[in-house]
Amino acid sequence: MVVSMISSLNHQPRYVLHVDLIDKAVEVFRKMGKSYNCARTTQSFNTILNVLVNGGRISDATELFAKGPKMGFRLNSVSYNVMIKMWLGNTDWEKAMKVFDEMLGR
Repeated sequence: MVVSMISSLNHQPRYVLHVDLIDKAVEVFRKMGKSYNCARTTQSFNTILNVLVNGGRISDATELFAKGPKMGFRLNSVSYNVMIKMWLGNTDWEKAMKVFDEMLGR
């Protein structure tokens, strides 16, 4: 069984595996507090935020960042820098500056 799963992975395009791993990481993050009896922290929040950004999932990262405080996370300089990196990487200077100004105003 495991051999056939590994074999099938070898035939998948690289981007499909990448997307699947991002989805699995998000799923683990969401289940941490319930299924895994492990507290989600700001550090784990920042890690999954960075995974989304590095995976090019801009809308998902933006949504998670906006929901962070409602989810009980205190956004820190790492949270803001991940988002600034994302916007600068997409050459959106205005959004990067907006996040930077938000960080300074908190």
